[in-house]
Parts: sequence; structure tokens; C-alpha cells
Amino acid sequence: MSRASGVCEPFRTRLESRHRVVFPGLEEEGDAMLPEADSAAIEPGVMTRGTRSFEVPDFLDPVLAREISEFLSGGMPEDWWFASLLPDPVSGGRVDHRNTPGIAPTLAGLRAHARQVFAAGGFAHFFYRTAPHLAGCHCPVCRVIAVMEDPRTIARIGTAIGRELRTSGGFFCSKYVPGCFLSPHTDSHNGVIAAVYNVTRDWRPQYGGLLHVLDDAGDEVAQVFTPTFNTLVLLDLPDTRGTLHFVSEVAPGIDVPRVAVSGWYR
Repeated sequence: MSRASGVCEPFRTRLESRHRVVFPGLEEEGDAMLPEADSAAIEPGVMTRGTRSFEVPDFLDPVLAREISEFLSGGMPEDWWFASLLPDPVSGGRVDHRNTPGIAPTLAGLRAHARQVFAAGGFAHFFYRTAPHLAGCHCPVCRVIAVMEDPRTIARIGTAIGRELRTSGGFFCSKYVPGCFLSPHTDSHNGVIAAVYNVTRDWRPQYGGLLHVLDDAGDEVAQVFTPTFNTLVLLDLPDTRGTLHFVSEVAPGIDVPRVAVSGWYR
């Protein structure tokens, strides 16, 4: 996406090689590679199963994972990010502001309002996210989302976790910097599985930005996930009630962003 035109442009060139997709016991003849050099891996024997979660290490080819991480952590133009805030003081809904020069004072006021709502027990958030790019874009954002939404990836994830998954519920990239947070919510109407593919390198628990899974009453923390590079976290969203979860606020002074690819499967 050029800064002048706002049109998404291909990021560098596509990789020339193609990497094998590793789903032990699930490969089919002629279907062992995903298009455009991208790959995804599920190894059921390695996957960690929680009460309502699955954690998959080494999810993508490390070359692609590093490229995505570097792009989201600083290689992508800042005005490709949108500051996502809820609730908006005027409409009460979510509002996404493009991260253009000079917008910081506006965002500070909106973030303060979101924190007030959070402190009063309401649903609120403040973090940065990507918007859909134009068709035909081959930047790392579009490539990783294409992998997450590929029917073969969806089918193999479903087989590995024992759930019937039919389609994507939508994916986007997120960035959490100091002051960013996401308060408890259930994702009850977004799908049957929530997915977070972490691409932050060397993140420490004390930085904040941890995914917390709560019990049904919302009183106790059942699980905590520290963002781990090239690891996919899948969260079960049973029936229509979903699962309570939140992302803790990133601490002041942390100079590296927490970046991930998030979405849902239906």
C-alpha cells in the first residue's frame, strides 16, 4: 500500500521455492504443498491440548514466519495500521482510525475513554489492526491470511483437533504496544474456534499482552498464554456462549510490539 495512493502493492517478490505442508498422516497425493510458497503444519503428537485450547508450535515454515514477524514488527508502513478502539464516545461502537501522522492526540483521548469504560466493568479495547488489502496483493499480511484461510489448512486443523471446520470467519493482523489491551469477551458469534498465530520474537511474560482464558463465571483464570514465536493457539468456542478471554495491557516502556494474526473458524 503506497503512502500516497493507499493502494496495496506487492511486498518485494514471491519466494521462488515451495515448502511442504506437514500434516503427518493427512497428506494427499498432489496436495502436499500450499500455493505461493506458503505452508502450515499440524503435528497432533506435539500439539498441547488444554481444557478448551490447543497450542501448535512451529506452525509455519520458519522462513515465512520470520518474514511475517519482521514485516509486522517494523517493516510495514505505519499508516497500514489502524488504531481500533471500543467504545467510541460518540457512537458507542468500534471505530478504527488510520495511524497517520498527527493522530496521536486524538488516539490518546479515545484510549483514555476506553480505559474508563474498562474500569467500570464494560467491554473495551485499544490496539492496532490491519484492514483488508486489495485483491492481488502479495504482501506478508495477505500471504499469511491466505494460509490461515486456505481450505486445506482449515480441513487439517479440524482433523487434528477433532472438530468439523467449514470456513474462515475472517482474519487480521494485530499489534499491541504499551497501553494496548482487550477486555474480557466471549467471541460467541464469531465462530466455533478462535485462532491466534503469534509471530512476536522473544516476548517475556512480564511485558503483558498475555492471552488469559477465564472460567465460565469469569472469576478465575483457567489458562494463560505467553505469545511464542511461530505458535498457533486455538481456543474452543462452545455452542453459542463462547469462551471468556482477554489480553492484558502491555506495560509501559516496552519497545518491541506484540504482533499476531487473529481470526476465527466456523
